[in-house]
Amino acid sequence: MTRTLIAIAFGGACGAVFRYAVVSLVAWWGGHVWGTVLVNLVGSFAIGAIVASASDTSWFESFGRPFLVVGVLGAFTTFSAFSLDAVHLYDAGRSLTALAYIVATVAGCLLAAKAGMHVAGA
Repeated sequence: MTRTLIAIAFGGACGAVFRYAVVSLVAWWGGHVWGTVLVNLVGSFAIGAIVASASDTSWFESFGRPFLVVGVLGAFTTFSAFSLDAVHLYDAGRSLTALAYIVATVAGCLLAAKAGMHVAGA
């Protein structure tokens, strides 16, 4: 139990720092919301690929799932930040941008998860 919690905590720290770095790098291009879209797309692809390729292995069940899926990707992907960003866009009178953001994130992440599974051979 303690080893699992340490794996989750360390993975979460890594994922949070990586998320911050990606969103910060993209912010200059078009605002932080597109960094959130990118993070969610990459995270969705990664979770699809990782789970499809490793879920039947003993290392994955004992260490990989807690570290990578729960920790790294749980902290890296930002659905709660996505929700807040969408509400802020809408409240700021940018309803078309909010709609584009919602569609790009949800549809894109579903497609990215499927692509990750396909690339991993599932």
